[in-house]
Amino acid sequence: MSSVEYRKLQETKSGSYLISLPKGWVTRMGLKGGATVALVEESDGTIVIKTGRMEEIEKPNVAVVELDDIVGREILGKYLMGADIIHIRAPRRITLDQRERIKNTLTALVGTEIIEEKPNEIIVQCLLSPLAIPIKTLLRRAHILALQMHIDAITAFKDKDEDLAKSVVRRDDDLNRLYFLIVRQLRSIVQNPRLSEKAGISLVECLDYRLVARALESNGDQAVTIARSAIALRHYELPLEVVEGLVNLSELVRRIQDETITSLFKMDTRYAENYIKKELGVKAHSLLEQLNQMILEQPSTIALYLNEIANSLRRIKENCIDIADLIVKP
Repeated sequence: MSSVEYRKLQETKSGSYLISLPKGWVTRMGLKGGATVALVEESDGTIVIKTGRMEEIEKPNVAVVELDDIVGREILGKYLMGADIIHIRAPRRITLDQRERIKNTLTALVGTEIIEEKPNEIIVQCLLSPLAIPIKTLLRRAHILALQMHIDAITAFKDKDEDLAKSVVRRDDDLNRLYFLIVRQLRSIVQNPRLSEKAGISLVECLDYRLVARALESNGDQAVTIARSAIALRHYELPLEVVEGLVNLSELVRRIQDETITSLFKMDTRYAENYIKKELGVKAHSLLEQLNQMILEQPSTIALYLNEIANSLRRIKENCIDIADLIVKP
């Protein structure tokens, strides 16, 4: 949200004018006395203050990781914090097993490449800039991927298709990669306010989109749970009314997700509140209550996995309602 502060012009003896800058802004921008700022006059007469020289090139964000038992998590942490170059160092020669662990970690991180290998050091570079792919494009991709995983998981359950169910489980890695990339880009923007303007999203939107990304990643996890339950149930004869009930609930929940993401990018507050939450959300809750009663009547082994599917659908619905709560016009 924009803030407004008023300053008085001070006239010097030479006839020029001075104006003070807000101390908080100067601190956030990392400026000190003697720093250069650029004044850009817009077509409407507005003066925009930009930090640094216009031709200044951003220095790469370099991080160092010491090789240990949790090196994978350390690399992930540096990646998520926007590191452009990561030096992975060890006190002695890096073993083949350790190199494989590092490379396996990097397969989950979009845009990373090993650019140099030494006996006791590996240098990794992320070749993807924070603005290379718009955040909204990445979120739409995550939505489509999570939604298709859901569709295939419930189809595998209905058709007893083990291969399709296993493909859903494998695709979770793709969604995780996308999620990590979104988090990296959002954190990079938050840490460097200049990127916020270039990306066309506010810092508040960054916080909201972080929650949206987490919800979509969670929806993918729930699709995996459904797929694994489908594999476990494939040899059982299931009551038709329960199968149809879960399929119908799945269709409704998928509709909620699709409508929610559409409303999010349109910032359609009224639609999100009146239709998604009050109509579709309430309808899904009612259908879930009916299913829970039918599931309780099934043998314990079958009921266990049917309940897993129902609970996963409920969590997907709740994640989408949480996203709908973020749809507030500025």
